[in-house]
Amino acid sequence: MSNGPCQLLSLPPELRLMIYESLWQPLSTSNANVELLTPTSVPTSTDLSLLRTCRQIHHEARRIAFLQHTFILTRNLHRRPLAHEPRVEPISLVRSLAIPECHLTQTIPGCELFPPRCYSFKEICSLVRRFRHLEEILVLTDAPGVVTRTLWSRTAHVNFRLRKARYFKDERLAPSYDLRSLRGDKTGRVGWRLTVNVGDSVVRGANILLVGLKDTGVGKG
Repeated sequence: MSNGPCQLLSLPPELRLMIYESLWQPLSTSNANVELLTPTSVPTSTDLSLLRTCRQIHHEARRIAFLQHTFILTRNLHRRPLAHEPRVEPISLVRSLAIPECHLTQTIPGCELFPPRCYSFKEICSLVRRFRHLEEILVLTDAPGVVTRTLWSRTAHVNFRLRKARYFKDERLAPSYDLRSLRGDKTGRVGWRLTVNVGDSVVRGANILLVGLKDTGVGKG
């Protein structure tokens, strides 16, 4: 490894910022075929290794990295629930999250020590409530049909609760969230728009997008 001066820092600041912005992109925009990926194409913590090179690069690139990188959640929320809103930068800047779905049969690099589990719909709503800048949650799954049926069922439940609240003229019967299909939007992707009530008339929302993983045959006998 060379110990010479960093060539990146010799570039003008404007060019360095352009490099940072091209280096980190949300998974939903950086891959043209995001609905079908290989496990090795899923973002990992090593994608942020540039931030560890020196203080200057960390200072310049940190905000861009956390705004644009897709972070995969491997922590079991039922053991260590996310009870508070991330208020300190850069965590509070996160806009794109990915979660492994319970039917995942392939190993995602970097997640070997964290067996994937099913994130409940309540936990997904909690993520939308906690991350104020969150724009998308990508569900990594080997069984998109199972997840799709689950979300369609949840959408029907929302509509039932809304009709019940209107019939009895009681807003307390209305759900604290809304779930709408993105079918027919300009992206053409399979997904849903989830909005949740945070309180004090504050509403936050994020898109839930399904990401199928290709069967690479790795690890099979």
